[in-house]
Amino acid sequence: MSVEASLLSVPLGTAITWTTNWRNSDHFLTANSFIFKAEDFRKILQEPSVEYVRVYLGLKVGIQHTPGHEQNILEEKLLCVGADRDQKDILKAGDANIVSGVYDFSHPCPPLCEDAESPLAGGEQ
Repeated sequence: MSVEASLLSVPLGTAITWTTNWRNSDHFLTANSFIFKAEDFRKILQEPSVEYVRVYLGLKVGIQHTPGHEQNILEEKLLCVGADRDQKDILKAGDANIVSGVYDFSHPCPPLCEDAESPLAGGEQ
């Protein structure tokens, strides 16, 4: 199913409600937001045939080794890929371990970059 994509502004009150719902929901994830450089996002838009950007949710699983104990470490990821006018992902063919057209330049917040003063992060309005 194709969507008619356009820039829709969300009222601040609605955005605060949605982000509060996320923080208060029963989930095991730690990220409340992601931050990435605008220049990185612009690079995807400059690729040939890109008319959309699709964002996939991902979960990176690692292992933390401590004496006598191993613990899974989970890190939320946003994977971005350009999509064409038909909203099809533009993926580069070939070996699955080479450059694919899929980018991860997001940084989950926390732990890296929470803006604690923002009302979207639970700060004062």
